[in-house]
Amino acid sequence: MKEISDLREWQKWNVLINLPVQTGDLKNVSVRTDSNLIVMNNMRIQLLKSSQDSIITRWQNRNRYFMGNFTFTQINGGVIVQWTLQFHIRWYPWEKLASMFYEKELGPRMEQSLINLEKLLKQDS
Repeated sequence: MKEISDLREWQKWNVLINLPVQTGDLKNVSVRTDSNLIVMNNMRIQLLKSSQDSIITRWQNRNRYFMGNFTFTQINGGVIVQWTLQFHIRWYPWEKLASMFYEKELGPRMEQSLINLEKLLKQDS
């Protein structure tokens, strides 16, 4: 829970936050982080709500935003973490097409982030 609810911890596991470092595109990258906010150039990630079974974030890029949700389910002494990003897609065909690209581009990075989080948690225990 701590690694997700404290946004300063995201750089340890979240591929989406470390993308400029991975791609080598470091020119003009400005990252500012505190426990409730990450600001990277035009992207702002804000922690909106943290409870025992979920964390809700708001991702804003210029004037568009989408929601990020982490839900936690305890099963057999373990915890299942589910991460979703929710986009509001208007009826325009190009926006519906863009949603397919979002899934193809973001899905594998989100999955890798969760794998990184699991490895980090196993190291700490």
